[in-house]
Amino acid sequence: MSCNEPYFSPLSSICFEQYGCSDWQQDLENLAIARRLTYEAANGKRRPFQIVIATDRFCPLGDIIDSMILSAEGTGLLQAQCDGQPIVRFHLQLRGERSVKIIQENDGHIQRLENSGVKFTYEECNSSSGISELTNARECAMQFIRNLPKDDDPIILWLDDDLAFDALVTQNGEVQLSRPWSFFHEIWRFHEMYPRIDIGLGDVTGAPPLPASSTLNTNLVDLNANISGIAARSDKERWGERDYYYDLSDVSRNNQPWKLDSNSVGSDEILWNLLEVGILARPLVATCSNFPIQENRYIRGGNTIIFNHGLLHETDHPKIPRRGDTIWSLMVQKRGGCLGHFPLPLRHIRDNFAENWTPDSGLHNWMRRLKVDLIGASFQRHYANNNSIGAEDILIERCERQLESFRNSLNLVNNLQDELRIPLTKFIEKGIDVTSQLKMNPDVFETYHLAVKSQFVIFHDAIQHEEVEA
Repeated sequence: MSCNEPYFSPLSSICFEQYGCSDWQQDLENLAIARRLTYEAANGKRRPFQIVIATDRFCPLGDIIDSMILSAEGTGLLQAQCDGQPIVRFHLQLRGERSVKIIQENDGHIQRLENSGVKFTYEECNSSSGISELTNARECAMQFIRNLPKDDDPIILWLDDDLAFDALVTQNGEVQLSRPWSFFHEIWRFHEMYPRIDIGLGDVTGAPPLPASSTLNTNLVDLNANISGIAARSDKERWGERDYYYDLSDVSRNNQPWKLDSNSVGSDEILWNLLEVGILARPLVATCSNFPIQENRYIRGGNTIIFNHGLLHETDHPKIPRRGDTIWSLMVQKRGGCLGHFPLPLRHIRDNFAENWTPDSGLHNWMRRLKVDLIGASFQRHYANNNSIGAEDILIERCERQLESFRNSLNLVNNLQDELRIPLTKFIEKGIDVTSQLKMNPDVFETYHLAVKSQFVIFHDAIQHEEVEA
């Protein structure tokens, strides 16, 4: 049975009008509705919010905090309290040796957040599964949520450390940063409309939450057209197409190149965008096509809203290198949890160009992410389809598509200047080697199967224990 409804309309669609774009608060009628929701929360009629972010790096905390303050401005939300407790709380889980320095260097941002009325807390977490830093961060966040006092039953916003509370939108086909909604007030409205949903899985704008290897060919199509003077698309409709940025998409895509805003960017920054950020001309944007709720949506892109805390006590985060967050959401669903697509995205911020970065310094991590994502995405599809298709078969097919994409990319880089052609050729050839080896040895899923199996055993034992007690 589906937990989703077909459509969710945010308070204001003012940023999607044909002419002009203002922040959502410019719609005074809807601002009044948001103020009413805040008033109800202050009187105990709506649940408070607990933001949970785990990090081991100097994340863009200033951008995150500024976007929170500005998106909720005029609603009284961040200043509101109920029974002496702030309605909005922000908890930072810190990992690694730089924890103290991260707090010290963000002191001004944290002070600004506390001055706005938000309750800020932090703690160090030393979880170490030995699988990946991402898995360790997920475990830290989950442990905090499990231990959180639930006396006023907060809604949990379990977020990655690079998501801001604004969004990229398009106006007349051009991309711009905007605040098209108050994320918090929209969560209240969503929960009221769809109370059966236990966990809402949200989307992002900005950089795709994928390894840059998965968007390389599409970006090179655009870059090559821009350099060669080939006609490129600039129609507004292109932003509403599915997977317009993704080389390995399952949907039929228009393969025409897109226009680049400028070709004055230096080669080092182009390489950075191609190999680290994953976008040149095609960032993810919010459009009216975002609002239909996707059926059977289970992908967790770091933007997760938890309405039912109990589900976290039943299901540990799987100790796997990649796509563990999505596998976790599928585990929750298979145990009876109701997942729902929350259609309003947050903005995914990839790091700005680092002056000390070189292609050689980024090659190892690029290849690692390529490999673990091919494996993780294959197991994700295997598990989502109730094991009806072998994970190895899916992996081989994805490797074949990745190899085709890389070979097409090799043809495209031959037209570029040496500053781009030489390093890109090296990356693509290494990518072909890694993918070819993986295709020849697809039996790499033992860790994934064990992680899922161990969770099933724990859950089965718990059910039996409950039946005995009953």
